[in-house]
Amino acid sequence: MLTGIRATACAAIPASAQGPDTPSRPRDLASLTLAEAADLIRRRDVSPVELTQACLDRIGRHDKLISAYITVMRDPALAAARQAESEIRRGRRRGPLHGIPIALKTTSTPRAC
Repeated sequence: MLTGIRATACAAIPASAQGPDTPSRPRDLASLTLAEAADLIRRRDVSPVELTQACLDRIGRHDKLISAYITVMRDPALAAARQAESEIRRGRRRGPLHGIPIALKTTSTPRAC
């Protein structure tokens, strides 16, 4: 879905306050644990689109400084989040990670020939 996660994408990126916490809506969606994010989506307190957008916004605010991402696939991530949200609304939840944005990390280590 996305590129960059803790519950989602953003473990290496500092949290930024987005307003007061409430029981159903934490102040920074991009800093949730995976279990917290999955629970909020399951309860429909947060949508996959909201969660994905929060991660993309956080990446946009901080990645210029820390360069944690090579490629951020904003449009495909949001399209996948909209698709997941639609499926979840129709009762077609695929499992606990359905609607959770992800990041893929690769390492580049030299190999001997």
